[in-house]
Amino acid sequence: MKKVLLIIGGVVVGIIIIAAVLFYFNKDIIAQKGMDFMFQSMEQMITANLPQDVAQDSVKVMISTIKSKILTNEIDMQEFKNLMIQFNESMSNNELDSLEVKSLIEQLNKLQ
Repeated sequence: MKKVLLIIGGVVVGIIIIAAVLFYFNKDIIAQKGMDFMFQSMEQMITANLPQDVAQDSVKVMISTIKSKILTNEIDMQEFKNLMIQFNESMSNNELDSLEVKSLIEQLNKLQ
């Protein structure tokens, strides 16, 4: 019985080590995928509730500009953090109204 538990424990430790190595070497790819998903969902939520006076293409351009600035480290991370906090607070009821969208668009403009 001890040998079986020892073998199972060794296999589990081996799997954990392999997973850690894979995550370490693919951390950039994982971060990129996460960022893509985050910006895509943010864009969908904002464009679904856009006010009449804001063009959908302008929001897409703003988000892609911010995304590229993050990749090149040209963005103030505190301002970006404030944007994400505001977005999370706005999404507390799982939907955005037009005032929240306008506020988020103002934050996006600040980051550009």
